[in-house]
Amino acid sequence: MVLKWGGVLIACSILAFAVGIFSSFIWVLGKGERLFRSVQQQLDRVNGVMQQNLIGMRMIRVFVRMKHETRRFGFSSEQLMDRTVAALRLTEATMPRCDYGRCYRHFRGIFQTVYETVK
Repeated sequence: MVLKWGGVLIACSILAFAVGIFSSFIWVLGKGERLFRSVQQQLDRVNGVMQQNLIGMRMIRVFVRMKHETRRFGFSSEQLMDRTVAALRLTEATMPRCDYGRCYRHFRGIFQTVYETVK
């Protein structure tokens, strides 16, 4: 069996490209998971502040500490909004690239080309 070095070189470069795409896909998934986990933690904090306000609320306390509670809730909700926006931007930027059907057909074509080239 005689190997065509041009075909082997093309196959290796395509394989390296596929590995790069796959590793970047794995990186994006990890980044998205961390972002959504932080969004969930921030949402828990906002819910905690709301729960404290609803459970321990007294009319006198409300009038005395209204500014403080408003600032506290505003700070928590702004942090939640920032984390959510970051997570959704990542999802928005990567979702068109991560369409399962399109990726499957693309990689199937690449591997089929590599197989035919080496064969």
